[in-house]
Amino acid sequence: MKNLIKFELRKILTKRFSLISIAVVLLFSFILAFSAFQGMHAFDGKSTEGGGKSAVEIDKAIAAKYEGILTDEKVQQIMTDFKPTYDLHGMNAKYLYLNALQSATFARFSDMDGNWNGLTVSDMFADEEIKVGYINGWLNTSQNMVKVFIVLSLIIILLIAPVFSGSSENFV
Repeated sequence: MKNLIKFELRKILTKRFSLISIAVVLLFSFILAFSAFQGMHAFDGKSTEGGGKSAVEIDKAIAAKYEGILTDEKVQQIMTDFKPTYDLHGMNAKYLYLNALQSATFARFSDMDGNWNGLTVSDMFADEEIKVGYINGWLNTSQNMVKVFIVLSLIIILLIAPVFSGSSENFV
């Protein structure tokens, strides 16, 4: 049985379609990672704004400033530091994105105008201990891995389909 599996795998992996497919998946993975990195944007709420690598540095600096266990005091401080100082023209402040930490905090603890909505950390997360830190790199990577896994699964199905195409007569 081992020899049969080795033979079938060798037969599948030596086809031109399988080599091209693997190259396409690797290229797709690289493009997703590069576009996610280049598409990053962050603003520190004062003067520094950037995209790509500088956005990562800004997000890391902000996360380091508030690092540790999320408390009601930290939520209040984040909401004060990043409170919108301009008219949002009817946009809900929950959807405002300056940086990753501000966005996550406002999405859970902000009302329409960017003021505290009255919820506490324990109201929102019950007894869970939430740690504040930089996670955007791994978050983007895991989201991209899901996309790559779906494409890879479809390619694997296409590659192994010929193995089972003629074997239905053997079971009758």
